Amino acid sequence: MAAAGPGGWNPVTPQGSVVVNGQFDRTSYLRRRQGASGVGDTVVYPDVGDGHVFSIAKGELCFQFMQFGTKILHQSMVNNPDLAVSSSLNGLVMNSQNRDVTSNQVKKCMEGYATPHENMVVQRAVRQTLRFVGVNQTMYDPDAGGNRSNAVSITVAGSVTITNTGANKIEIGHQVCWDIPGFGVDANAMPHPAQTGQPQSKARLVTVPYGVALKQSKQLVVREIGGDSSLRNVFQGSAQDADIENILDILDDRYTADARSRIIGTALSKAAPGQPFDMLLRYSH
Repeated sequence: MAAAGPGGWNPVTPQGSVVVNGQFDRTSYLRRRQGASGVGDTVVYPDVGDGHVFSIAKGELCFQFMQFGTKILHQSMVNNPDLAVSSSLNGLVMNSQNRDVTSNQVKKCMEGYATPHENMVVQRAVRQTLRFVGVNQTMYDPDAGGNRSNAVSITVAGSVTITNTGANKIEIGHQVCWDIPGFGVDANAMPHPAQTGQPQSKARLVTVPYGVALKQSKQLVVREIGGDSSLRNVFQGSAQDADIENILDILDDRYTADARSRIIGTALSKAAPGQPFDMLLRYSH
């Protein structure tokens, strides 16, 4: 089990782990270091002052930036040298081609004066540009100059030890989802555990219990279907079968599917925010 020790934590012994080789996503790294350069570009998590915010530490959750054309992890589990991953969101550029939110909405979120609903809308838009891959097993720092091959090893299934980077306690048996850090003064913004040795400004993926992710999805969907004509017909007693089917489709696709698609595994131990825990990582992504 993951127990804190003098040198940090003692990771769980890997059981049935599947590890694949990939590489640091240098294309997205260079693009994010560049910042906003085109018309309509808006930078999410703009703090890129410390080059170490782009490093990939052991035990961190890795993902692909889909808008950079990175290739999908093969279902065959064959090592894929073209599997390019990152573990931080710093410098992520949103533009008219990869988002369904306005630059003004993103700006309000970054500056901390957006409404809770606007925060959720922008967070969903950012999540749609990402694809979870697995848990990194090798330290990589693009500014260190040591690992010139950009190679990393990623556990995509099996037992792993990770840090609870979210604001909610994780209990044994919880299904764990990934999410992105909150914006501004958002209460769901991730803590920055000192024992990880990572920069305070590093925007890493957040671990969230499935129940919490489901509740957040529900809050967003309730607002969206509130103005739907099908829902008004239901309340007015004039609903047709098509109206009911439309609402059920919205609830299934946007409410449950969003949270389900972000489940990465099951917790084998409990952890308060900032503490390590063991997890059975599932290969379903």
